[in-house]
Formats: sequence, structure tokens, C-alpha cells
Amino acid sequence: KVIKPTIAYLEVIERSPNVKSITRVTNNDDSNFQLDSPRLSPVNDSLVYSVSIKEMSGNDFTNIWKQEVGAFGKTLITFGNSLDVHPFFFPNGEKLLFSSDRTSDNKALWSVNLNSTTGITRITSSLSEDYSPSMSSQNDLIVYQSIPPDSEEPQILTISSDGRLPTQLREG
Repeated sequence: KVIKPTIAYLEVIERSPNVKSITRVTNNDDSNFQLDSPRLSPVNDSLVYSVSIKEMSGNDFTNIWKQEVGAFGKTLITFGNSLDVHPFFFPNGEKLLFSSDRTSDNKALWSVNLNSTTGITRITSSLSEDYSPSMSSQNDLIVYQSIPPDSEEPQILTISSDGRLPTQLREG
């Protein structure tokens, strides 16, 4: 077994008597797995994060996981050999937006219901690389970054939550 080095820092707040406890909520003992930044649900009951997996064959893929706050069990939300990244909760906490290359080389925006088995819905469909979605509190407008073909600079766009009327906010 290979032991991987761990770097830890003891912050002043951790020694403070005001802190009752610090609880670890994820466990990543496998160097082939890399956890991305977690997103807390708008109703504060769960979090989601991407887990990147490096296979020995050299293939990399990323799936999205959901974990209830205060629990150690987790649920696989997306599955496959694609790169499913940048999860973002709908304001009601019942759906997720995310970016994925599941049907082409370019990433598109997708949504998935968390409380049912109705599957995954594609939101954007262009030749651009679409990623980092956010959503308005009214569930009607998605804001995201997009890199058009033959461009190196990302643009900021909006699109309705049902995938209609993509609009670039400004050039550059």
C-alpha cells in the first residue's frame, strides 16, 4: 500500500474553545479520485460535488455525487465516462444544473431531477464550450460561461431554464 503525504494546517480557530467540533464529511483515501468544490443546496440539507476518477488506462471521467448534510452516505447523481462538472442547484433544491461533454467533445449545460428518475435534460446545444452555470432565484434564467469556436476568451450568456433564447450579455 502506498501512503500518500498529507499537508494539514492547524488554524487558530480550531484551537478555540468556541469551536465545539469539526466534522469531516468526505473521505478521499484514493489518489485516483479528486473531489471538486462542494455546492450547498439552497435549503441547506445536502451538498453536491464532482469526483474525478483517473483510470489506469489513462481515461479520466467525472461524475456528480450528492451527500446529505451530517451524513456519510452519498448518492451517485450522474454516471458514465463523461466529464460532468460545475453542479449548481436550482433555487428550490430539486434539480441540478451542470456542464458535461456526454454527447460531444464540447461541454453543454444539462439538468437532472434529484427527487425522481426522469433523467437528464440537455439545456444548451451549440458548438461552444458551455460551463459554470448559475440560476436566478425565480428558476427562469440561467447564466453561464461559454467559449465560442475559434475563441480563447469566455463570454457570459443567459438562457431560459427550458433552453430557449440564449443571449450573450456583451462582447468580450
